[in-house]
Amino acid sequence: MDIAGKVYIVTGGASGLGEGTARMLAREGGTVVVADLQAEAGEAVARDIGGAFVKCDVTSEADGQAVVAKAVFHRWISMAGLKAGSPTPQALTVHGKSRVLEVVFSDGAAFRIPFELMRVYSPSAEVKGHGPGQEVLQTGKRDVALEGLEPIGNYAVKPTFSDGHDTGIFTWEYLYELGQQEAALWAQYESRLADAGVDRDAPMAPKGHDHGGGACGSH
Repeated sequence: MDIAGKVYIVTGGASGLGEGTARMLAREGGTVVVADLQAEAGEAVARDIGGAFVKCDVTSEADGQAVVAKAVFHRWISMAGLKAGSPTPQALTVHGKSRVLEVVFSDGAAFRIPFELMRVYSPSAEVKGHGPGQEVLQTGKRDVALEGLEPIGNYAVKPTFSDGHDTGIFTWEYLYELGQQEAALWAQYESRLADAGVDRDAPMAPKGHDHGGGACGSH
């Protein structure tokens, strides 16, 4: 098996067989995310092998999401980064219970971006349409969850949301913009809802009958 250059999650990696597996993967050139409830021991192993540690209860869905997010983050870092001069990501955490994606950048900026904001401003044709005036107003997304994050090249991530939407490509620059302009974006969204005469929690209209004025519906 070709181990070098890949990212691995090792549960129970703070001791015993798990620790041995983590060390073996690191020796073979892999990047290891140690997931364990033993914080002190897990952090020591991660430091020793040049990996990362996440305190994790394997029975907790939220903890599992945090581990996967850490692994995805390290894959991004290993694949290169952003444009020259752009703030680079230092940490990324999925908070399942509070439904926010926390991103910390190298310039000191730290954002907790709500899943709902990401969903209603998804940079996809389904949401943005195919030209000016074709935007599809998204509603009923208050409780949307983030079920997955797929790295795209060395510059973006593609989230999978619990409503099935998975076509938005979120660059690091776009995530920075969402975090930096969150208040203004919420105000803009509320204004669009008022103009359309629809409620934030209203179910999405059937395709072809959206309440955003666009030509295409979206789920």
